[in-house]
Amino acid sequence: MNGPLGLPGLRQALKVLKPAQLQWDSTAITQTERELEGVSFESWWRELFSEDYRTFTSPPPSPPSRNWGGGTATGGTGGFTGGLSFGGY
Repeated sequence: MNGPLGLPGLRQALKVLKPAQLQWDSTAITQTERELEGVSFESWWRELFSEDYRTFTSPPPSPPSRNWGGGTATGGTGGFTGGLSFGGY
């Protein structure tokens, strides 16, 4: 692998090399975060590759969201709809 790599090329090279220990350049990460205007390198990498940049493992799936009886919780009854409503009495 000669010459500069784009981000997808970098990720592919890391997959091929399977480094046991990878040390990221903290100065480069800080500069990248500055260029990302406040977005952390960690969240940026996770958004692009769906994995942690330190371990290259995917995060566990998010738990299913609960539905507590319907409604959108944005109605004019104190923030709850689709169920019991309190107020006005």
